[in-house]
Amino acid sequence: MRLIKSARDLDELLQIYQSSGHAFNDRHYSGLWVTLRKRVVDKHLGLTSMKGLDTFRKVCEDTATMISNELISQRALSSILHTLVAARLSGHGPWDRIWTESATALTRADLSMFSAQSICNIVWAFAHVKDAHSEVFPMLEHAVMTRLQNRAQREEFISQGIGSLAWSFATAGHTSPALFDALANVAHERLSEFNAHELSNVAWAFATAKSSAPRLFDGIATRAIPSLSAFT
Repeated sequence: MRLIKSARDLDELLQIYQSSGHAFNDRHYSGLWVTLRKRVVDKHLGLTSMKGLDTFRKVCEDTATMISNELISQRALSSILHTLVAARLSGHGPWDRIWTESATALTRADLSMFSAQSICNIVWAFAHVKDAHSEVFPMLEHAVMTRLQNRAQREEFISQGIGSLAWSFATAGHTSPALFDALANVAHERLSEFNAHELSNVAWAFATAKSSAPRLFDGIATRAIPSLSAFT
């Protein structure tokens, strides 16, 4: 893992995979994708500039196969999907099968065993490929609703996670009234924990979902009035 994180550029990272990828487990794959994102985004390099495109395609195929064979943990899966979006790998490309196998794996998974953070990351990630994999949202809604209806499990969602869920489901066009009513109740309870940017995103999400949520909007207005400059 240390070798992956210390890779100085994409070519070195792919060389590591070429020589040692056969021994990778889910933590290695998660670490590889996180490091790849940093080299692509932080260094402003396009994937088309990579010399090892064949190796990169193999990384994508092998990651998808690991997911298909249920050899990737829920934590690693959420990390990989989150990283794909951050690296702008949500359009068509060699990584398509990762998204497809992930969607299929979620239909088989016991989502009650996923952490609140993993669920938030997965919903956020699939919101960016909503047109290709809309089938995942009903099951993700069920997982979220089950947690929101259980007081102890509801507390596992941080305020940022609640805002992220509202934004993600609204972005995906999955705007079940029951879901947004439940999210509105929790968001209203946590209003004091949101910063100005998060409040703006929450307001946008509920407006986009056409959810009236009067208590929530009144609370957002009350919070916003003293600090309107923070929203500009």
